[in-house]
Amino acid sequence: MITVQSFDHYGEWARFEPATGSLVIHGRHQPAPQGEPTPSGHYGRLGDVLAVFYRYEEDLRLRIGDQEIELGSSPEAQHERLEDRCRLAIGRTSVDYTAPAVLIDPSEDPTPFAEPEDFDFGLFVVSVLRSPSRRTALYLSEHS
Repeated sequence: MITVQSFDHYGEWARFEPATGSLVIHGRHQPAPQGEPTPSGHYGRLGDVLAVFYRYEEDLRLRIGDQEIELGSSPEAQHERLEDRCRLAIGRTSVDYTAPAVLIDPSEDPTPFAEPEDFDFGLFVVSVLRSPSRRTALYLSEHS
């Protein structure tokens, strides 16, 4: 089992079993056990579908619902937003989901340093996969 953080809820974390896809969520008031390694990924929802983006056995991996997607060295990854819908496509797998709510007026944004990928898990995944340096460094443990 590995520890993954919530993409959508600060302080929430879960134990994830890559072999089965089992995810046990712990709230922000349940701190990770002492000595727990650095989180190995993030989990979030793409509409009604649970997705987990993580590193296991030195490889980046993605689980969308019950489907495990091998990311290999450079999978074809696309994200598109069409008004109120988004589509994440990785290789032959795709998922459509409701676009996350974002502030329309940038002057109202309390986090001017934030990027659109900070609010859209699918966009975050694609951004990482398109960046060789981020692909290499993301979710490395302190022992790697």
